Amino acid sequence: MWINCDILSFFLRKQYELANALTHLMVITSTHNLHLKNRGMAVPTPPHNRLRPEDEDDPVDRMVNRTGCGDQHYAVQDCMAKHQDWRKCQPQVLSFKECMAAYQKARKGQLLNKGLIDTS
Repeated sequence: MWINCDILSFFLRKQYELANALTHLMVITSTHNLHLKNRGMAVPTPPHNRLRPEDEDDPVDRMVNRTGCGDQHYAVQDCMAKHQDWRKCQPQVLSFKECMAAYQKARKGQLLNKGLIDTS
């Protein structure tokens, strides 16, 4: 894959500038909040809690479980958590890949039978 170095450089520079701006904003916000707290004033809270509750299902987990490959998916995740090296998890990755390929083949067959996809 060919990548224009000028474009890559531009995006990396913008990413660096954005990271610096966010860091600066975090410092300003925490300094402002400390100032408010020291004066006995209420510190503003974020307007929305963007974190999902623990009991809410992850959309990726729901999607993978619908394929019937959830056990293989979790085996890959467990292996990665344990070893921190994807190369040590190749049996689990291969098992998950084979399961997903079988699901995709079966799903394609279902869609072909229903006439929902064109083979031409």
